[in-house]
Amino acid sequence: MDFEWGEEGETDGDEANSCEDAEINGHNIADSGVESNWDDIKGSRDTLSNIIHEEDVNLHTRRETITPSWIRDHVSGEGLSEEETELNIAIVTSVDPLSYEEAVKSYNWREAMDAKIQSIQRNETWSLTELPAGAKKIGVKWIYKTKLNEFGEVDKFKARLVAKGYAQQHGVDYIEVFAPVARMDTIRMLIALAAQRSWLIYQLDVKSAFLHRELSEDLFVEQPKGYEQKGNEHKVYKLHKALYGLKQAPRAWFSRIETYFTHEGFQKCISEQTLFVKQISGGKILIVSVYVDDLIFTRDDEQMMLEFKKSMMKVFDMTGLGKMRFFLGI
Repeated sequence: MDFEWGEEGETDGDEANSCEDAEINGHNIADSGVESNWDDIKGSRDTLSNIIHEEDVNLHTRRETITPSWIRDHVSGEGLSEEETELNIAIVTSVDPLSYEEAVKSYNWREAMDAKIQSIQRNETWSLTELPAGAKKIGVKWIYKTKLNEFGEVDKFKARLVAKGYAQQHGVDYIEVFAPVARMDTIRMLIALAAQRSWLIYQLDVKSAFLHRELSEDLFVEQPKGYEQKGNEHKVYKLHKALYGLKQAPRAWFSRIETYFTHEGFQKCISEQTLFVKQISGGKILIVSVYVDDLIFTRDDEQMMLEFKKSMMKVFDMTGLGKMRFFLGI
């Protein structure tokens, strides 16, 4: 069967196109309405954010800052001049020299190194010699430490010449290394005892403590930087006494001072090897505690204390620090 499209068919096609155009226009109108609503919502949101921000700023402006109780006794630094602020920063951030080249620029550290070398020579710690065939020399290094008193102020500048003991071989350069030190419980007990009985506690510091004990091993060290002998730079020092940094140095020093206490009539505590007690007729007593090269002692007789101090300074190169004020952080 044949179909013929007439005018009605064309009219129907035009109507269909018109409907499609109407639908498209309808969508455009709807989309424009959505965009308009979204712009309104976005504008309202921005306005609300501005209001919240202004309220937050006003709240912080009106808020009263209260200093925490734990910091009320501290100085904030507010009101200090620029020079005072720079000085405080320099004190906090200052560090001790890490090398000889850095330390030699300061008069204080040069003086400290000179004092150490003089102490070593005075104790006849070493002698300059040729390095024997087959022997190895041990390196040395300068260590610098600023000592502070109980108020946090600079007490002294201490330079220490330390041997690089890590180069030593067990069984060749050393055998025994153990050396006891006072326990903090012992220190506190001694302080408590003195407080209970109204005794005074005194303090002594041994200068170059490790230089007081002779060595049984043959050890050679290089010449310290900055103090090489002109014309003999190739030579080494043969150690006669222990030097800081050697494996056996702490043991050698404690053995030396232990021998002294035994010779002076002290008795060593069985449970604390660094605590020495001396009793004489009349019940008079003297108690000494040793922590490496620092000693504290207390007594119930003034004359006994004076004799002990005089004897110690005669045998060892020591500094009398008077009444104990600051010991191991206590």
